[in-house]
Amino acid sequence: MTGPQEERPAYPAAARPAPQPPAPAVPQPAVPYPAAPGAPYAVPAVPDSRPATAPAAAEAGVTVSAPAATQAAAALATATVARATGRAAAAATAAPQAPATTGTVYGQAPPGDPRRGAAGRLARLRIGSHTVSRAGLARLKVSTAVAGLVLGVDRNRTPVPIRFFRPEPTRIALVGGTWAAQLVVLRALALSARVVVVTTDPAAWYGFGERVTGHDDRLLVHPGGQPDLPPGNPQQPALLVQDLGLTAAAAPPLLGGWQTRLTVLRRLDQSAVSTVQDSQLVLMQRLDGLEAPLAASTLRLPAHSEQFLQVMAHDMVAVMGDGGSRYLWLAQTEIERHFTGPPSR
Repeated sequence: MTGPQEERPAYPAAARPAPQPPAPAVPQPAVPYPAAPGAPYAVPAVPDSRPATAPAAAEAGVTVSAPAATQAAAALATATVARATGRAAAAATAAPQAPATTGTVYGQAPPGDPRRGAAGRLARLRIGSHTVSRAGLARLKVSTAVAGLVLGVDRNRTPVPIRFFRPEPTRIALVGGTWAAQLVVLRALALSARVVVVTTDPAAWYGFGERVTGHDDRLLVHPGGQPDLPPGNPQQPALLVQDLGLTAAAAPPLLGGWQTRLTVLRRLDQSAVSTVQDSQLVLMQRLDGLEAPLAASTLRLPAHSEQFLQVMAHDMVAVMGDGGSRYLWLAQTEIERHFTGPPSR
């Protein structure tokens, strides 16, 4: 049995404490729980400009019973939703309508667009700049295309080009057999070169150019004499192959720009020393015990090079000249093997 409840005086408007915003991290119920069943609810004061109705009286701090407090909270929530809905409708009514895009020319801004310039076109986009970390920058490399005739690969399987054709006349000596000479000529034809072969073994060269290129004017074979060498240029250089066996040409023709003479020495002996010394590049297949010492003395090679020249594989070639010596694998492809056969000397 409960006695009469003492009414709590409401705070005057001037003395009412300022409303404190609820803590955002801890949600609070709309109405605090009563201390005991049947006890009145105390609704916190919320400033509002509405007339003093039952919900407004509860907001002002007036003590009401539990059913009345529930109705007040529901009315307050309904009024809040109504005000929010009204504001959204007003904003939608006041918002400008987007201009129609029908008939808009591609690349031009529609009328009223702030991006529209004096000419009616969209302003240039500002792409900005891109940044990269130091680690990513260190991974960037400049790739250079291989220039020249790729003669072979080194021990790292990296293609090695040589200056086979140059703006000035070029003289190259090859100490080796027909297989190596035809492989070099095949790769020169791939560079759009025109080839003239002067040989004492025409059977080894007849039909080679037709089989490789499908044309009969890219490689001409002469059993002897001094044929005219076609003029050379960077797009179509000229190559003269002198395959005279164990003899050298008595009076080789003069060369011009983008013209190269390849002298094939089937064997290196004393009569061929002058040809080797007069060449800008010397290519050598594996040499025997008599050729290696002569090559080492003529080219002034160290002792280990003289020994290595005698144990090289048949598909290797030593390149002497242009300020150094290199040992390459010719790396014959399947197509090249089809036209030239397996490595030999």
